[in-house]
Amino acid sequence: MSMSRPPVECEWLKAPQAPLASAFYRSQGSKEKVRGDEQVAVARLDGQIIAALRISPRDGHWLLRAMLVSPELRRQGIATELLRFALAQRAEPLWCFALAALAPWYQQRGFEPVSAAPAAIEGPYRAYAQRQPLTLMCWQPAHVRL
Repeated sequence: MSMSRPPVECEWLKAPQAPLASAFYRSQGSKEKVRGDEQVAVARLDGQIIAALRISPRDGHWLLRAMLVSPELRRQGIATELLRFALAQRAEPLWCFALAALAPWYQQRGFEPVSAAPAAIEGPYRAYAQRQPLTLMCWQPAHVRL
């Protein structure tokens, strides 16, 4: 983490606050929109949302989606801080479709590349992977092993 920036505050948004995350994504040029059944974590700097991620339910499984940090604040450890916050209380595995170039970053943070996943995860992964190079990854809480 860079010492040149003030500390960020990470929090889970409550359902009525979800439009704040959608507005953040829009402000960054992303078409991502938060769904009502998703868990959303954000990082704030001076009260402003500067990063967000979504965790989507998929037939009893969980998928990490749309982790985004404001471009001018990237490479300062904010994504790592937000991801650690999101993983801290998780009791279930968390799946991720990592852009191939970012797979090492996710691996350094506890995600492992996997060759198979439950159908609710693998189906969407195969569809997305046809459009861009992705790595199917899974994070496991300490008490759970594949």
